[in-house]
Amino acid sequence: MRPAGATFEPVATGRRERKKQELRQRIVDAANTLIAQQGLADTTVDQIAEACDIAQATFFNYFSSRGALVDALVGRVTEAFNRVLEGMGDTPGASTIELMFSATAALAPSEQRVVRDILAESARNWSDRTLEAISHTRDLHIADIAAAQQRGEMRTDRSAEDLADAALGLYFSVLLFWNPGSGEPVTPRLDGTRTLVNDLLTRPR
Repeated sequence: MRPAGATFEPVATGRRERKKQELRQRIVDAANTLIAQQGLADTTVDQIAEACDIAQATFFNYFSSRGALVDALVGRVTEAFNRVLEGMGDTPGASTIELMFSATAALAPSEQRVVRDILAESARNWSDRTLEAISHTRDLHIADIAAAQQRGEMRTDRSAEDLADAALGLYFSVLLFWNPGSGEPVTPRLDGTRTLVNDLLTRPR
């Protein structure tokens, strides 16, 4: 018997919210898998819904548009990178810029394609969430470069902001100009550009 005055509504609400979050995560996971297999351009809402065994209308209950889903994927990628960068930021001799390149180079080709495709898509229409996530990544690099400048490990004739922007620009360029369908791996280009960036950061021109 239910005690007088007792209510189970918060428990029920909590269960519903948990199930909603679980389904939202399943949708993001399904999208990630499909993009890794066939690229973002060939991945449709119908395919994602089918992979999750849900109706297309249910998809749009969780994501108002395909772009909103891309935002969620950008958030997942940048948050994962930022956690790694934040963990390395205070390690003597560690460079968050170098780590960004090496971590991407270490990914499986299918995951590199996911990173490349969602960056390319988000660059066409920068949302507030995407800008916030990438700005946080930029701030981590600026702080790391500034600390290295104070230790005498990086050039000081340019600001930490300028150096971070140059490094990020090269990183994005390598990925955005890579054609996954060509069969050419991107890892050697990431490794080569990482060396170039290290030279840029440490040697005044």
